[in-house]
Formats: sequence, C-alpha cells, structure tokens
Amino acid sequence: EADYLNDETLDMYEKDLKKFNNTTQLIIDNSITLLIGDYCYYNPTVNKLECSAVVVNGTNTTIKDINFEVNVKLKNQTDMTFIDNGMYSFIKNEVGEIKPNEGFPTGIAFLTDPSEKNGEDMIKINPNDVVIQLKNIDYTVIK
Repeated sequence: EADYLNDETLDMYEKDLKKFNNTTQLIIDNSITLLIGDYCYYNPTVNKLECSAVVVNGTNTTIKDINFEVNVKLKNQTDMTFIDNGMYSFIKNEVGEIKPNEGFPTGIAFLTDPSEKNGEDMIKINPNDVVIQLKNIDYTVIK
C-alpha cells in the first residue's frame, strides 16, 4: 500500500481515480502519464495556471522517485505565453512506491507572461484545452 500524506490526500486520490477510470486521455504504455483533473484555473493576480493532476505509472514494474519536465500550452489561447517548463520530482517519502497502472494525485502550476487579463477573479480553464508533453522522465525501478 502506498504511503500518503493524510486522509485528505487519500480522498483526493480516490476521487481522481474515479475520474481517471472515465478519462478520454490515454495511458502511455511503458511510461509515465500525467492526467489533468477537473480543477484547472488561471490566476491573473499571480499570472499562474494551476491544475489538479494524477501521475500514472504506465510501466510494467513498481517504481519510486519520479522526475519529469512538463511542457504546456493551451488550445485556442494565443495570448497566454508560459515562461517556464515545470520540473517535478516525487520521492518515495512523499508518494510511496507506485505499482504498475497505479497513480497518485498532485497539482501542477505554470507561470505566464503578464497579460492583459488583469483582474482578481480566477478564470476556469477547460482541462481538455490543456496540452501537456512530458520529457526527461526519470524514475527508479524497484526490483
């Protein structure tokens, strides 16, 4: 059984697992997949896109200590430029060992160039419009 930080984290995982079972996103064979959840907002106050996500182990082995870089863009959003790629690391103490075809919940955030979308209200982003690409994926195989 994977370690988890608290009961709220476990509840979030179980909710995301239900979403994951009905998702239209594909799990990539023999790799790590990042599924975007329903919570996805642009915060104009801090120029940041924030989304819930589930990291899924699509390999056929149990793994730990996952690292990857995420490139992101939004469909139909030419006025939003992302400043950086997100580099994410999840160590065994945080998420435990991840068995094949299992995952864990997390969040991702990306800074954008200051835009003309001033205001204080969070802007809901359709998760289907978020296009992600993982690269430089690294993890440790548990034997």
